Amino acid sequence: MDSGRGSVGPWLRRPWAAARMVVDALRLPVLSARPAGTVEGRAVRTGLTRTRPTHTLIDSVVSVLPLPSTLEEYVDTPARRPVRRKVRVALRVPVTWRLVTDEQERRALVVLADARERVHPDEVYRHDVPHNEDLFGIDLWIAAYGPNEQPLMLVVVPIDGEWAVLRYFRTLVEGNDASVARYLLTEVLVGELIARGVRWLADTESPFVLPNGLRHFQKMVGYELFRLRLS
Repeated sequence: MDSGRGSVGPWLRRPWAAARMVVDALRLPVLSARPAGTVEGRAVRTGLTRTRPTHTLIDSVVSVLPLPSTLEEYVDTPARRPVRRKVRVALRVPVTWRLVTDEQERRALVVLADARERVHPDEVYRHDVPHNEDLFGIDLWIAAYGPNEQPLMLVVVPIDGEWAVLRYFRTLVEGNDASVARYLLTEVLVGELIARGVRWLADTESPFVLPNGLRHFQKMVGYELFRLRLS
């Protein structure tokens, strides 16, 4: 996801804040994951371990979207009312979406993604040499398009059993159309994952370093904090 603000090191230099984090982490429910040795299983494991270099208690905390058994259960709740409004705005633009299976279209989207990363207005997301070659080994790709087929957003998610991770969940351009596309593609992604038997969708970034905007987005769409036990 478009996230990440470094490590939890700065927090650990504030003893009282770190102590509160530890206490809060101990109270969180625990989830277990055991990714397989397949290509997508390894991608899931990489995503789940990306922000856990020291394997401390704090590193074990992840943002996870629990998935119900049907899309209707996710969409038709009072908590998702703001998301439904954003989705309606996106559909009026109109923002459209599709599963991307064509190799040529995938490569064109990665070219756009790489170009976006090289000049991203936020230096946190800016990379002179993007590394997105691994995306081509993942099956589930979803793209959002605006008027005149302008690519707005790309989502690439590896799946292993009941687990999936947000390997790529980023807008490709600036603007409101791309912003509301995030909500539409979240709803679309939830439906696709439920159809594939997934129960847990994890962000790959530590929740302790998310910028406020992404923290608000995650709260709106239903992410919760868990401790992860990875075997």
